[in-house]
Amino acid sequence: MLAWSLVAFERSALTDSVVIVTGRSDVGLVRRLVFRLKLKKVGAIVPGGARRADSVRSGLALLPGRGYVAIHDAARPLLTARMIDDGFRICRSRGPAAYAAPLCDTVKRAKRGRIFSTVPRDELCAAQTPQFFPLPLVRRGHEEALRRGLAPTDDCAAVELVGSRPLVIPSLLPNFKVTTPADMKLAEAVLRSGPRRHVAITGKR
Repeated sequence: MLAWSLVAFERSALTDSVVIVTGRSDVGLVRRLVFRLKLKKVGAIVPGGARRADSVRSGLALLPGRGYVAIHDAARPLLTARMIDDGFRICRSRGPAAYAAPLCDTVKRAKRGRIFSTVPRDELCAAQTPQFFPLPLVRRGHEEALRRGLAPTDDCAAVELVGSRPLVIPSLLPNFKVTTPADMKLAEAVLRSGPRRHVAITGKR
C-alpha cells in the first residue's frame, strides 16, 4: 500500500519532496522499497511516535519553514497524482483543504449496545486524506494540540484548534481506508480495473 501512495506522489507535478514516517522497526524495509522503486522525491524516512499526531510532528520537523504540505495516510492507497495536484492548487488559492465524502448511512448514537438517538447527516462528512495545509498553519495547530494535551486523529482537527475551517474537497473517486483483508482485496480490484497506475516491485529484500 505504501508503494501505491509513493508512486502517486512521485508522479505529482506539484510535489517537490516526500517525507515518509514509519514504524521504527520498518525504516530499513522502507528504505529498500524506495530504492527498488527508484523514487527520486523521497527526501527522508523517519520513525514515528506513539500516536498519529506524534508521527505527523516528526515529519513536519523536516520540512521547510514555509510552503504547503499534503499529509496522507498510506492506508488509503487509491489516491492519484491528479488528486494530489488538485489539492495543492486549492490549498494555495483558498487555504487548507481536505478530501471528504458525504455520509450515505443513517448515523446513530449508541451506548451500551442500544441506539438512543439519530444524528442528522446533512452536515456530516467522512474525512479522508490527503489533507493540504500551509506549513505555518499546520505547525501551529499541532503545537496547540500538544499544549492542550490533545492527540488529533487527523490534521484538520489540529488546525481547527487555532480557528481554521478547512475546505471540503468532494471525494469523487474511491478513497477508502484499508483496515481488513477484505478491504485489501477490494483496493487491489479497483487498482486493476481503473486507469490509475501499476506498481511492480522486484528484487530481493
